[in-house]
This record gives sequence, C-alpha cells and structure tokens, in this order.
Amino acid sequence: MCISFHPVYSQSEESVEKSIESVTRQAELMLSIKYATDERHMEQLVILLEQKIDLPKEYWKKILVLVHDTGHRGVRTYLISRFLKQYPFDTNDQDNRKKFVNVVNDEFIYLLDRDHHSDEELVSIRSTLAIVEKLELGELFYPTAAFIAYPLIDIRKLSYKALAKFNDDRMFPLLLQLADSKSPVERTYAVDAFYYIKDDRIIPVLLNLINDRNKTVRYYVIRTLENMEAAAAVPYIIRIVRSDVNPEVRVRAIQMLEKVKPRSGFSALNQAVFDDSSQVREAALNALIAYGNRSSAYYISEQLEKEKKDKLKLLQIQALLRLNSSGKMEGLNKIMRKEKNREIVIWAIYVTGRLKDHKGLDAIIKNLTHDDERVRVESAHALAYIKSRHSISHLIKRLSDEKEKYSVQVAALYALVSIDDSSVIPVLFDLSEEHSNAYLRKQIKQMLRKMLAQRFEK
Repeated sequence: MCISFHPVYSQSEESVEKSIESVTRQAELMLSIKYATDERHMEQLVILLEQKIDLPKEYWKKILVLVHDTGHRGVRTYLISRFLKQYPFDTNDQDNRKKFVNVVNDEFIYLLDRDHHSDEELVSIRSTLAIVEKLELGELFYPTAAFIAYPLIDIRKLSYKALAKFNDDRMFPLLLQLADSKSPVERTYAVDAFYYIKDDRIIPVLLNLINDRNKTVRYYVIRTLENMEAAAAVPYIIRIVRSDVNPEVRVRAIQMLEKVKPRSGFSALNQAVFDDSSQVREAALNALIAYGNRSSAYYISEQLEKEKKDKLKLLQIQALLRLNSSGKMEGLNKIMRKEKNREIVIWAIYVTGRLKDHKGLDAIIKNLTHDDERVRVESAHALAYIKSRHSISHLIKRLSDEKEKYSVQVAALYALVSIDDSSVIPVLFDLSEEHSNAYLRKQIKQMLRKMLAQRFEK
C-alpha cells in the first residue's frame, strides 16, 4: 500500500484548512506500526514535514520515537534542523526532552563514527552542536566534547560554547590533557576553549602557557586572559611587551594593556614606541592615546624624528594632537623642515598650530614660501592660531605679493586679523586701496572695519 501525497498550493483559507487536515491524517497513518519500518514511507514523512505544517504535539512525540527506533537519518537531521529554529515542547517537559536527546544522540553516534565528513554531514554537525547548546542538553556532554579538537574552527567553537553552558567540571580533565599536548595545535585548541569557558581555575594553566615556545599558543593565551579580565596576568603581559621575540604576540599584549589600562603598563608602552616592528609601534601609539597621559608625547616626538614609515608619521603627529602636547617639538620641526611628503608636512603644520607651540614658529614661517600652495595656506592658518608678532612681516609679504595665489593671500589676511596687532592697520589701509585684486581689496576693507570696531568697543 502506498500513501499518496499531494502538496496544496491554493491560497484560500478553506483550502489551507483542508490541507492541514489531510497532512495530519497522513502523518497519523505514517506513524502507525504498520508502516514504521518502511523506508519509502519514512522518505514520504520527510517530504510531509518539509511543508512546515504545525502538527499536534502528540504527533511530534510519535515521530521522535519512530525516528529513534528506525534510525532513519533523513528524518533525524530534518528534526534537529527544524527544532533548532523552534522547539515544539516545553523545555521542562522531561519526557519529551529525553525522547529528543535520544534522537540527537543517534545523530552524534553516526557523525562520530565517520572518518571524514561530507559537506552535508558538516552541516549536520553544526546543527546538532547548536541545538545542544541552545537547549543545554548536558546529557550529551561526551559526544559534544568529542569535537573540542575538530579541525574546523567554527565547529570547535560550537562545542566550546555548548560545554560552557553545561558548567560541567568533567570538561577540565579533557581540556587540561589538550593543554599538555606535545602538539602546539592541540594546545591552541585548549586555550581557545578556555576563552569561552571563562573559569578562574584555569588562570594558572594559562599563565604557564604564556611562556609556550609556540607563538600562536602565546597569542591565544593573551586573548583569553584579556577576555577573562585576569588582573594576575598583567605583569606577564608587560614582560611580553618588553621582550617577546614575536611582533604579533607583542602587538596582542599591547592591545590587552590598552583595554585594561594598568598603571604599571605605561612605561612598557612608552618604550614600545621605539620598537623595531612598525606593527608594534602602531599598537603602542593607539594604546598611549587610550591612556591619555601627556608625558607620552615626549617619546612619540623622539620617534617621529627618526620614523621611516609614512603611515606611522601621520599617526604619531595625530597622537601628539590627541595628547595635546608637542613633546620635545623636535619631531614636528623635523617633519616641517625636511619631510618630502606634502600631506605629512601639512599635518605637522596643522598640529603645531593647534597646539600653539612657539617652538615651531620658525619652521612654519619658512613654509610660507613652500612651493606647494596647500602648505603655504596651512602655514598661514597655523600662524593665526599661534598669534606671534614675529610672523607679521612674513604674512604681510604673502598678502602683498601680487604673484601669490589668492587662497594664500586670504589665509594671510585672516592670520593678520587674528594676531590683531595695531601695527598692521596702516599696512592694510594701503593694501585696501592699492592691491591689484579688487575682491581682495574689498575683503581687506571688511577686516579693517572689524579691527577698528573692536578697538572702538574697548
């Protein structure tokens, strides 16, 4: 006997109701003992269930028993995938939980018995581990733990996250065995698992592994300790910043200090600004900005004098601005006087102006005659912030020069107004009548009125 199956496509409410009734009758018939072991009918059951019809709970119970008894994998994997999205029972219903655990365990037995997994089986592993975590099926501790050293990282993580949900001390002997493995890969797996489990009892194990000869193990240890916010690890992390042979590990240690911000780590970060690795120097800059201590500017300025990487020159200049200090000023002066990259020169001038550091005044004035118009404009803007009388004659020269670019002349005019020295007023009077640029003459007159009005108000 064969059960006929016909999907219903009608959108009418009456047709949908009849479809549900039909599906329910077919499900009940399929779940009878008469057809329980019929492979063909089990395949039809999968097709039936894929219609997403909401069956009564008693049918789901029968399906769980049937699938466990027959061992039909097609229905089993479908159920796990569907229940991952919506579990049809109350999670406190122990009888149905037990039935479902049996089905999930059957799938684990099948998967763990395979030497190699197909793409379809990998999908099943992910679904099975995910539902174990979601429903916290601690009864399946050992099959879940069997995946803690699986080659694919996403599958390992699903196993770690499920074990963390169980809060079962049986996991520690397994992970400690991995941590003590001769294989650096397995030691890394153990540390990665600790990242998700977050139990203070494993901190001594991690502090021992922080000296591991393998750089990847050390890297993962730092990541895990940071996630655990382990204060006891700070001295070890500082030592790594100062002396670890691998730059990637030093960078990861610096990133932990940036997050935790211990006072004891400040000195190590200042020294890391001079590290041979550009990656480490960049990480140290970001960390020092996060610390926000102005004294770091002296170290940053010193490194800026000898920095070879353009990207880091920019970061160091911007760090000085963020810290609101030019440090020793030697770094910015070196850039403003000798740097070939115009963008970097402009940044150095900009920052010196915003910091209002008079020690950079001569270098900025020199750049008023730079061959790049943008540099000259930025120099005039910077002088407007510094407000030094020493720059007045140089700005007047830019404003008066008939060959100078209009943008530079306007910047020079606004700088002179910003300095607001009375000695400028007669010069501006003359230029307001004699300058060849009519529009600029108009602007000069407007600025003169502003300066005179301010004096009248005083």
